[in-house]
Amino acid sequence: MTTIGKEIYTSGKSFRAKAEANARNYRLTELHLTDYDKYGHILSTSDGNSGMNFLPSLRNHIYEEVLERNKKGKGVDINRTTKNMLSSQAMCFNLFAPLNQDKKAAAAFFTQLLGNVEEIIGDIEYEFTPSKTIFNDQSGKGGVDCDALLKYRDEKGLNKLLVIETKFVETEFSNCGFRQGEPENQCPKDTTVASDYSNCRYH
Repeated sequence: MTTIGKEIYTSGKSFRAKAEANARNYRLTELHLTDYDKYGHILSTSDGNSGMNFLPSLRNHIYEEVLERNKKGKGVDINRTTKNMLSSQAMCFNLFAPLNQDKKAAAAFFTQLLGNVEEIIGDIEYEFTPSKTIFNDQSGKGGVDCDALLKYRDEKGLNKLLVIETKFVETEFSNCGFRQGEPENQCPKDTTVASDYSNCRYH
């Protein structure tokens, strides 16, 4: 059963406040959903379980992909992804699921960002958890998860890898947290991700 509470969580003119207002308006005028859970930008449990936080054209497909990824372990919070309209995890699935449906379109899209992408290899992986040896920060439910992992082949036939992190309203992501202030545990000097940030594992 839905708990109706205070509709507005963030007031004012900040980006987050505007994003919340836009989400509340979209819920009412586009999705035609009157119930919400605690705050107006959080869908009711029943609406979340109906995939209403995902693109209408791929709603059921994305919802199934979220459930499938959740079964694999850490990386996806079902409650936040299906209900919170400001969830960057929901945004990740909404952004990349359509590209997985059409690899030629995906290659054309990423060519605009990366140079010539001849072919997408396999599927774009959601909420990819790297090996413990990459950042050395995996512990239980802790550690970095990349929103998307893209494998592709360029015009020279070289296989390449790209990891992507998407954020919507989480301004704190700009700050490194896990390795900050731990200079005794720096990345090796030959690690690319640490080339400019000696006290941080990833940026």
